Amino acid sequence: MRKAGFQEYKTDEEGNTYYLVDRNQVSFRAKSNKKRVMSEEQRKAAAKRLANARKNKNKKESE
Repeated sequence: MRKAGFQEYKTDEEGNTYYLVDRNQVSFRAKSNKKRVMSEEQRKAAAKRLANARKNKNKKESE
């Protein structure tokens, strides 16, 4: 942030640093309300990938 030229104005006891920034330098993206359009085949493949990822996550946590 310092490299970008933002002015540091406060550091709290946890080490978090706060900066002063012009409003025109901050932007928030609008949340997309569109849902993904998938074929049934794509939906099943995604469900299978997610199930495998969950299984592997649980396996890693138990080690």
